[in-house]
Amino acid sequence: MTRHLLTVMAVLWVVVGIAMAAGSAEKPDTDYIARLFLEAQEAGQLFPDILRINPELDDALLYEVQKKFVAGRIERGAHIGGYK
Repeated sequence: MTRHLLTVMAVLWVVVGIAMAAGSAEKPDTDYIARLFLEAQEAGQLFPDILRINPELDDALLYEVQKKFVAGRIERGAHIGGYK
C-alpha cells in the first residue's frame, strides 16, 4: 500500500472512532488523533478536519490533542519555538 492510501485509511478510522464516541460516553482517543496528525504531516497530507467530523468536541480535548501532537513533533526532532 502507498503511504497516501494508509493515511486515508487512518483518517477514515478517526472518522469512525469519533463518530462512535460521539454517540457514547466514551472519550475519543487523543493519542490516536495526534498520531494521525503526525502521520499526515510527515506524508505531506492535509490534517483530518476533526471538528467537521464531530463539531461537539470540546476545547479540553482539542488542547489535549495539540499537546500530544507537539510532543510527537519534539520526539521526531522538531524544535518548537512556541504555540497557542
